[in-house]
Formats: sequence, structure tokens, C-alpha cells
Amino acid sequence: MELQLALAAFFAGILTILAPCVIPVLPIIVGSSAKDSKDRLKPVVITVSLMISIVVFTLLLRASTALIMLPANFWVIFSGTILIFFGIFMLFPNLWDWISLKA
Repeated sequence: MELQLALAAFFAGILTILAPCVIPVLPIIVGSSAKDSKDRLKPVVITVSLMISIVVFTLLLRASTALIMLPANFWVIFSGTILIFFGIFMLFPNLWDWISLKA
């Protein structure tokens, strides 16, 4: 079971490099690194490093979640709650100011 979860997390990390939030940033990072350097491998190194870091952090998150025995859907609920709060505060920016002053 752990091997299956590790493989799933590994492939999820690899697929994350193709996520819509990463794709717009990649040309900027690769383009600026290629412009500033004569080394032709620098953009490849940056892309592979980004991919490896995503895979490693995904595996670490999955392993730490398994070790502390959190339910599988905990991160889905947690991240969804954060997104809802950000959405509310973007719709009502004065609410954030009021909460900040009260705290």
C-alpha cells in the first residue's frame, strides 16, 4: 500500500509540472535564464530542478500525512477552506481590515 501511495505521489509530482499554474511561469523563468547565460543547459537544469522539487515535496507531504495518520481528504478540505477565505476577503476587502484591527 505504501509503495502504491509513493508511486502515486511521485507521478502526481511529475504531472504537477504540467499544471496550469506552473505552465505560465515556466517560459519566464527559462527565458530569463537562457538570456542571462551562455550555457545552453541552464534552462533544462532549472526545469528539471523545479520538477524534482515538486516531486520531493509531494512525497514528503504524502509521507508526513501517512505518518501522523491524517485522513486522506484532510488536505482537500484544508486547502478548500483557505481558498474560500481568500475569496471572501477579496470580495470584501474591508472585512480583512476590520478583522486585523480587532485582532
